Amino acid sequence: TVKRPEVSIFCARPPEDEGFVHAVPEAVVEITSPGYEDKDLVHGPPLYLRNGVKDVLVLDRRDGMVHWFAPEGKTTHPTPTDFELSCGCRVTV
Repeated sequence: TVKRPEVSIFCARPPEDEGFVHAVPEAVVEITSPGYEDKDLVHGPPLYLRNGVKDVLVLDRRDGMVHWFAPEGKTTHPTPTDFELSCGCRVTV
């Protein structure tokens, strides 16, 4: 399965092949799509984590909450919230 998050965070510039990145990002930010909330919140984050992504942030458009998925578990936060990711990057969602 190929996932294309809204935002991918890399610590180093990944190699590109014909304009496509074939590398696992350190972290991703997703925004739920209408009608696909279950897929975005239930199925997507474990897929990212199983494939080496360290932090998955999902903004739920229905209630404005950000769900932060990491190998240690999940937490939920109001927006806006500042996050310090495992890779050391800071992001505000």
